[in-house]
Parts: sequence; C-alpha cells; structure tokens
Amino acid sequence: AHQCLSGKRPRLFVDGSQARDQVYVGDVVDCTIAAAGLDGHTVKPGVYNLGRGVATSFADVAAAVRTGLGLAKGDREVEYFEMPPAIRAFYQDFTQADMCMTAK
Repeated sequence: AHQCLSGKRPRLFVDGSQARDQVYVGDVVDCTIAAAGLDGHTVKPGVYNLGRGVATSFADVAAAVRTGLGLAKGDREVEYFEMPPAIRAFYQDFTQADMCMTAK
C-alpha cells in the first residue's frame, strides 16, 4: 500500500504465490489476553495456533490493495522480481494455522 500511495509499483517475489494466514490484530490481542489469564479467563496450559486457517497469496493481497485504492488496470501493476539466494535459503513460502480442535 505504501508503495502504491507513493506512486510506485508494489514489488513481490516471483510469482506472488507465497501465502500467509492473515489474521486481524484485534483477534490476536483478545487471544493473548485470554492466554495470559486476564479478564477472568481460565488458562489451560498448551500450545495454541492463532489464525483463520486460510492462506492468502501475496499476489491476492496486492490485488486487493490496488482495488481498495481504486487503481485502474495497468496503473502501478505488481513488479515481480527473483528472490535473492540468501533469502531463499530460509524463506517460508506458505504458512497456514491448523485450526483443528484435536489435542496433540
């Protein structure tokens, strides 16, 4: 969004298919408060995943930003570039929370 608002093209690693489980920050705050036992919550020790359980590609996020900013087709289209090898060595292409309720 910052790149588009400053008149630049958004830049993504080729091909933009990298994806993350996007989650609303307010939900993270609420879950953190609950996990800390605050606001009257009873804490059950464990490891918890927080997310929607749905991954969204970076290309889809960029398209939504462009739509939200009212950019016309061809105006500030995504610029794709190769991922540097030093980043490729440790980069996660995909993350998605496992929202299964089964104890492990």
